[in-house]
Amino acid sequence: MKLLSHTNNLFRRESGMILLIALIMVLIMSLIGISAVKGTKLQEVMAGNMRDSQVSFQAAEAALRLAEERVNTLNPEALPAEAGIYAVPLAGGSSHSYWQTLEWTDTNSVKLNVDLKIQAASPRYVIEKLDVGKIIEDDSAEFNQGILQTVPVYRITARGVGLTDNTTTILQTVYRVF
Repeated sequence: MKLLSHTNNLFRRESGMILLIALIMVLIMSLIGISAVKGTKLQEVMAGNMRDSQVSFQAAEAALRLAEERVNTLNPEALPAEAGIYAVPLAGGSSHSYWQTLEWTDTNSVKLNVDLKIQAASPRYVIEKLDVGKIIEDDSAEFNQGILQTVPVYRITARGVGLTDNTTTILQTVYRVF
């Protein structure tokens, strides 16, 4: 009987320590849970930004491809007086900052009639005719005389907008008509 009373006293002295250890474990588990939620939220924001960037890039790529198809129908000698199609290169058009600051409106660019319902704005493009010469590269008489032949070459600049106006992608290519 004396033994039982000794063990009861032992449990009474240690019961507060178990409560303290349990509270510390709950605190640690809460901190782990909060950090997991914050990490998940950060990953969700990063995935949203990546999607926004991809939508913007795909819109610019679509505008670039449609502009290349349009170039194939252009007559290089008589370019149409159409908005967004220029017979000479634009002053400053070779600068990256020029295209970032350009007002992409109906008067200076071509708007695609594509409504994807997820973009903030429709993709647009600008076509500029570049003057590039080419020497005929074969054994013909023209080559021996050094005749310079003009080859129609165009610089196409396309702009795509993502899910918000904050995300834009500008793609540029030099396209030669064969």
